[in-house]
Amino acid sequence: MNICQKKVVIFGGTGFIGTHLLRNLTAQPNLKVLWTKRPTTPLPDIPNLPAPRQFENLETVSIDWISDADVIIDLASSGRGRAISQRDVLSRVSPHLRIIDGLLNVGSKAHYIFLSSGGAIYGNDDSVLLSETARCIPQTEYGLEKLII
Repeated sequence: MNICQKKVVIFGGTGFIGTHLLRNLTAQPNLKVLWTKRPTTPLPDIPNLPAPRQFENLETVSIDWISDADVIIDLASSGRGRAISQRDVLSRVSPHLRIIDGLLNVGSKAHYIFLSSGGAIYGNDDSVLLSETARCIPQTEYGLEKLII
């Protein structure tokens, strides 16, 4: 790795935000981009895209693999669409917290960025524009996961 090259890790690079990030970041010569996807998710059509690490969920991500990253962008989710169920909240949130805790425990200097498209946390609001101060009423487990993290 070039001494000036920054290491960026992206969890969940196949959605809307992830695909755009991968396309832009892999075009930057000063970045080494590592990314993940689920085994069943198709590869995005991006030139010169490095091969991903494939994980079924974030519980299996090795802290050693990411601890020397400069930036970690977490876009991953356990899925979408199901109605909120109390029993599933911990299983959706704990993988993200395990990674954050693991990075802190090994003294990682990585900048950890958790991104979400946001719409999922506000529920069914007919407003054309919502501000960050709008009331959060997630309707799905996906929305609740994004709100909690």
